[in-house]
Amino acid sequence: MIILETSNLYLKTIEKDDTKVLHEKIFSNEETMKYTFLEKALTLEESKKFIYKNFCKNNAHIGLAPLFEKKSGLLVGIAGILECEELGKDHYEFGFIIVEEFRRKGYATEIAKSQMTFIKKRLKQNRAFALVHKENTPSNNLLLKLGMSFEKELSTEDRDIRKVYIKKI
Repeated sequence: MIILETSNLYLKTIEKDDTKVLHEKIFSNEETMKYTFLEKALTLEESKKFIYKNFCKNNAHIGLAPLFEKKSGLLVGIAGILECEELGKDHYEFGFIIVEEFRRKGYATEIAKSQMTFIKKRLKQNRAFALVHKENTPSNNLLLKLGMSFEKELSTEDRDIRKVYIKKI
């Protein structure tokens, strides 16, 4: 099921065949993973557990999902909207990880804008949040470019210290 669609991308619920590609392109890549959820590359078994715990299931819209390029059908990353329990009830954060070979094509900006619109229109929220590793300079810069404001630093249970960005939408 397609969750979100932009002019160049689509985000869809995971299928069994996606797990291996996600592991190879994202979760096993030390450089890609150093600023993300677990801050380390994962084994295939760890990737499967992470996917099972955090990815959208059935017809859910909350959770992570594989992100594909429309023209090629290739996996370009993951993205999603999560309930941000560290900030309180009804606080939603969006996030994304773009596969190295697809960076600098505007895909992070494109999916981030679409996710903020989704939070506003589908989840009926007037604020969007993003939590980013303090040393992830490209993502920190992108959030500022999108008009988000740095709110504070927050220590999370499973993601260490993160910068919290907020935008009224």
